[in-house]
Amino acid sequence: FSTEAKLVADFDDHLGSLHDVVDVIAQQPFQNGGTATDRALRFVREQLLLPSAAAGKRDGVTPTVITVTDGEPGALPSDVQRRVDQLLVLGSELYAVGAGDLVSDGTLEVLGPDGVFRVDRVQDLSNLVYGASFDEALVVM
Repeated sequence: FSTEAKLVADFDDHLGSLHDVVDVIAQQPFQNGGTATDRALRFVREQLLLPSAAAGKRDGVTPTVITVTDGEPGALPSDVQRRVDQLLVLGSELYAVGAGDLVSDGTLEVLGPDGVFRVDRVQDLSNLVYGASFDEALVVM
């Protein structure tokens, strides 16, 4: 996401492995623009996680939301927190990945109450999957 969120694959498209999901993400062009984190979280809730969403969510499976960002949200912190809270009410696990130094620890903690990861550059995101396990990359804040 950037200014607008879009669905590039739903849960029915790529169930093979985490590597398959990363490959789909890596094929997406970098989007310059704002950091509409609140809109992206709303999109995830409405299009992927609510019972009315038809994107392949399975009953009995804990939803996991991983927010990857290279900057601070453009929305008010209270708007972002409200969207996070709405996902938590649905029983979601929330993780955040910060790429670069333009996103604060505080923002990542809000977006990722279940875990925060950091990489130096956007180009290093694949290292979280291919170069190390998530357990090794987890930053406890």
